[in-house]
Amino acid sequence: RKDLVKGLQGHLTQRKNFEYSQWDDTQIDLGTEWESEINKALEESNVAILLVSSHFASSTFINENELVEFFRKKQEENYLILPILVRDYDFSQFEELGKLNFFKTYNEDYGFNKPFERDDLLPFDRLADSSETTNRQLNLYYKNLADFIHTAVSNKFKS
Repeated sequence: RKDLVKGLQGHLTQRKNFEYSQWDDTQIDLGTEWESEINKALEESNVAILLVSSHFASSTFINENELVEFFRKKQEENYLILPILVRDYDFSQFEELGKLNFFKTYNEDYGFNKPFERDDLLPFDRLADSSETTNRQLNLYYKNLADFIHTAVSNKFKS
């Protein structure tokens, strides 16, 4: 998560027409009521970037609170939900989330061309953790993701 957020931040800060700020639960101060801080951040946001993995899927709080609120805001307030596959996971089990277009990449997009895997999805963790991955490939991933986010935001919130 840290690598993804840091890499993405550099590619979003200089975009025209929108101010991007990132918030996650690591910004909650020690001793603070975490649930109210999450709800406050959610109320102040227009977009949620969901880092989908098995940890995400198994979180009771995400399933019973955050996803419910994200989809309520999507329906009532023109909220934008941008799911990203960060670990290999069958996200189709999430009925509403499975209907959304994920940011998906494939091995061949980043130069991994072994015949038996080139057409396979490439979750972020496999790219980030591979000893074969170069800084150039990671930077390309961050740039592609930032482009995807910026296009989705621009299309959703045209002035």
